[in-house]
Amino acid sequence: MDTLERLKGIYAEFYSAMEQARMEEQGLRGALSVFVSGPRSRSACSVRFNEAVQTALSDPQAKEQAAEIIDFILLEGWAHREPPAVGLMLAAMHGYLAELLPFVSEEKKRELLAWYEKNYPRRDRTPVMEKFKKALSAGQ
Repeated sequence: MDTLERLKGIYAEFYSAMEQARMEEQGLRGALSVFVSGPRSRSACSVRFNEAVQTALSDPQAKEQAAEIIDFILLEGWAHREPPAVGLMLAAMHGYLAELLPFVSEEKKRELLAWYEKNYPRRDRTPVMEKFKKALSAGQ
């Protein structure tokens, strides 16, 4: 299985796990648990997701699919901005994309930069997103 297909599976598992956590939190016991100790299941989902994405992106094949992977991660983040627990986690993945930029053409970087600036205005960018935008802008 190639890296992009692995990432698609990782993202699908994350969405499913976050939905399951949300449903568990809706029950009385879940609500009390969240109130007392915080949203542990969502946190655990996010940690597993983060580790899985890092592992997938460390695969040497990721460099060969850099443009497709960047497109996928950016578009998934854009499409799933809500709920905030999911959207913020997906936005955090932008931080790993800078490592793939050397394997993307200059034309593609310009296209990505224009898309990024249009879809993520400065006021909406997290520090990780701002760092990725800066990496996209380097050499422009």
